[in-house]
Amino acid sequence: MKNSLRRILSNCLKTLPASIETYAEAAINHRLKNEVTRSKFQVVIGYSKFFKGEISLDSFYKFCLRAKLKLLLVSVDGSCLIECSEDKSASAEVKFPLNYFSCLDKQVLILAPCLAVDLSGVRLGRGKGFYDSFFRSYPSATKIVVCHDFQIFKKLPKDPWDMATTFIVSESKFISNLS
Repeated sequence: MKNSLRRILSNCLKTLPASIETYAEAAINHRLKNEVTRSKFQVVIGYSKFFKGEISLDSFYKFCLRAKLKLLLVSVDGSCLIECSEDKSASAEVKFPLNYFSCLDKQVLILAPCLAVDLSGVRLGRGKGFYDSFFRSYPSATKIVVCHDFQIFKKLPKDPWDMATTFIVSESKFISNLS
């Protein structure tokens, strides 16, 4: 069932019109800026847009850097965290192990993409289990799944290892009362 959903949703994302992507990205980046402004996060761990249809958070990341938050992106291969800075001239990337900031757990915001998410916060990813194991390193961190409205489902199939997120952010919703 999960693999069928993955195929269908991946195809939907590949054919998403650029205008819808642009609109969703602007709305979601704005919602995230509002959330961070109200919160006490010191560390933001995000992702780089890799697949067509994933939400680009570049505007939000620039906001985080201007706000002097520590911003890290998960490496594309999922092996480490890469520190971001406004100074793009730095010759060497600063890399950290995936669980390096777990001591700051409650001050960490983690942003994750998905293919789908349900109203209990369970996300459907690409099937490798990366974010489920990553979330375990930060049990008290705030975890936000970022998606388009059509990726939010009432209920998805759940496996015992699936880890729920704290919030869901889409172009028209900020869902916090996950059941």
